[in-house]
Amino acid sequence: MKDQKYNIDEMQERRLFQIEEIGFWLTFWASGAAVVIQAVLGADLRQIAGEGIVLLISSAYLVFATVRNGIWNKGGPAPTLRANALVSLIPAAACGAILLIRVLAVLKRPLTFEVAVVALAFAGVCYLGCLGALEILRAVYRKRRAKLDDEEEETA
Repeated sequence: MKDQKYNIDEMQERRLFQIEEIGFWLTFWASGAAVVIQAVLGADLRQIAGEGIVLLISSAYLVFATVRNGIWNKGGPAPTLRANALVSLIPAAACGAILLIRVLAVLKRPLTFEVAVVALAFAGVCYLGCLGALEILRAVYRKRRAKLDDEEEETA
């Protein structure tokens, strides 16, 4: 295939990247919302597999590409244990809330002590899983960032 020449200037190219970024994030969060809504409404895994796979692939790409390039985030908290512990509360609370909503609204079961314990245990497992994943990624990120910084110093 012949090399194509783009007919846009640098400002237009930057704007195009911004448009593509917004489009990606809209798709990403819409897929996430679709998975959550379907799960709450009682869909089984086969019914949400398509959206789940797309979400998983895009999430994995983002994680591996950013860590490989030594990027943690664009403007959020620095990669610390405290920040990761706080950020892990968000998916843990979401997992617990989704489970409770499903049990109470879809399955129409009463809120009992056992249901609350299961929801808290599920949220706890989600918290520990998220925190563990973030801590592993933080270690890989720091190692990669150090390597990239060393390469930059050698070329300078």
